[in-house]
Amino acid sequence: MANIVVSANQSLILLNTSHSTHSVVAGGLLYKQWYVDSKVKDISLNAVNLVNLYFYNNTGALTNNGTTNSSGDSRENVTEYIVNST
Repeated sequence: MANIVVSANQSLILLNTSHSTHSVVAGGLLYKQWYVDSKVKDISLNAVNLVNLYFYNNTGALTNNGTTNSSGDSRENVTEYIVNST
């Protein structure tokens, strides 16, 4: 038995979680996502504001982007995979 079940016509986002099994009924969607924390500093180790960050999947397609804040920090939710049926 799956410990995560997504029914038809439902979507579920799992963010920074671990699970061992899942079941997705036709018409349902399961998104597995992770936080990606980034910190950008210059050569003098000063935080850099407004740096554009880009995240690509394994086929080279852009999937997410973000921008650092005045502390050089950025947190993005990046999708590891999407399941649309079991």
